[in-house]
Amino acid sequence: MNLVSKEQLTQTLIEQLPLELRPSLVQAMNSWWFNIRKTGGFRLTDHGYFIISKCIKIREYDFPLVDFKLSPKNLSILDSKLKFPYYIKTLDKTKKEIIMFNEKEAVLYQIYDDINLFLKNYGY
Repeated sequence: MNLVSKEQLTQTLIEQLPLELRPSLVQAMNSWWFNIRKTGGFRLTDHGYFIISKCIKIREYDFPLVDFKLSPKNLSILDSKLKFPYYIKTLDKTKKEIIMFNEKEAVLYQIYDDINLFLKNYGY
């Protein structure tokens, strides 16, 4: 269960934007999140990442993704485990990183220093 619903979080984020940049809740839900279902995960699209990192300027925690295949199964696991926004950044064909926007999740990830161990052991 998410601590805050995606809809609630999206509305809170919208309110952090200048009035002239605020989309409707429906527009934000559809353009900021990969999984647009209300109960879907918190993986950000490129646009959602831009809004949160550049417009709202929430602190980022970047980690390389080593030995982690971005398969539908693994992406589904990320969506079910992570309870706060995150972004998968492609650096080149073989290098990717995960960018987290929650300090607690980032600290726990640093403790494991391995995405597979982190996901195996992490959960609220």
